[in-house]
Amino acid sequence: MQDDAGAAAQPRRFPYVLAAIAGLLLLLTIVFAAVFFTSGEDASLEALSNGQRVSIDPQTGQVSGNPYTPQAAAPAAEAPLAAPGANDQPTFDVGAPEETVTETPPTNTPAPTPADDIASLVGTQNDAVETIRVEPPTGASLAPVQQDLLTQTDYGVIPASSYTQTPFSAYRRPYTVSGKTPKVALIVMGLGNQKALSEEAIKLPVNVSFSLSPYAPQIQSWMESARNTGHEAWLELSAQPADFPASDPGPLALLSDMQPEDALPRLYRTLATAAGYAGLVLPPGEVYSDTPAQARWLSEQAEKQGLGLIVAKAPLNAAAKAVFSADRRAIVTRVVDDELAPNAIRAQFEAVAEAASADGCAIALMRQTPLSLAMAQEWIDTLVRQQIALVPASVCTEGK
Repeated sequence: MQDDAGAAAQPRRFPYVLAAIAGLLLLLTIVFAAVFFTSGEDASLEALSNGQRVSIDPQTGQVSGNPYTPQAAAPAAEAPLAAPGANDQPTFDVGAPEETVTETPPTNTPAPTPADDIASLVGTQNDAVETIRVEPPTGASLAPVQQDLLTQTDYGVIPASSYTQTPFSAYRRPYTVSGKTPKVALIVMGLGNQKALSEEAIKLPVNVSFSLSPYAPQIQSWMESARNTGHEAWLELSAQPADFPASDPGPLALLSDMQPEDALPRLYRTLATAAGYAGLVLPPGEVYSDTPAQARWLSEQAEKQGLGLIVAKAPLNAAAKAVFSADRRAIVTRVVDDELAPNAIRAQFEAVAEAASADGCAIALMRQTPLSLAMAQEWIDTLVRQQIALVPASVCTEGK
């Protein structure tokens, strides 16, 4: 009986088992459907936001339609270039127009610079900050610097002769010699080296001549000041001294062992420091002129540029003396202030006066010192009584 009851109970439990299995399968189906629908919704939203037509399978959650591919923004179309026209002008700022540069005239051609602006021609490497008052032209003024007596070189503007005259003839102080009157010339060296002394020196009588160092501050201003008051002006040369190299003659110095091709640039740079001088002065104490070849070369260069040449060295050897005795050349008779003592200077001036009486013309050279200037004025005051004429230095270079 019991076995029959158990057999009857088993068929009744089977439907419940099947229902449970079906329920489990349904639950799994719902879970999978939710997962697929969510992924499909994300894809569809992305597609719809980009303007695509899509469809979604409710069973699988798959999205159909054109896939979305991000596109880069199209570049903006460039504006067409305007065709070039005759009136087109640049729109950028080019700044102020550049200053016009005038080409330097070729070597050995007249410099195209107005004579009244001569200061712009000369070298300014030694200009001092301190300014001087250039004496205005007077009735005694010498001829202005002339354009046709200048020439351009690679080393600056230097004097040169024209077809009708030389710098010597143009810039010397005119003087008429009467008869056989003894004549003396006085050259004061170093004008412009010391402002106060130079201002006093320039008050000496107009027939006193001045020489200026190429190293002098504001050399052209002092040159003009001297010439505006009637004084003849000369340019000093820098040359090797006897105690070289203990004494440094500077970068423009002519050295005894220099070949002409080495000396010429220094000479031209010296000549270019100023304008309006009648000639050159080779200062005392130099040994450059001891060599005959150097003496001849220097004399030839002075002649080539139409300049006078005065040599202050004493004594000169026979060869140099012959070279510097030619026309427009002269040798200084005495350097009167080698010894800075009144009696010594007075004695030297007296020796110069005696030489003038014997030879017709004599040159005294002195430095610019307070004592020398005072003694010079004293000596000049005695010349009339001695019937000796004070003349510009150029006068003593003539009639050789």
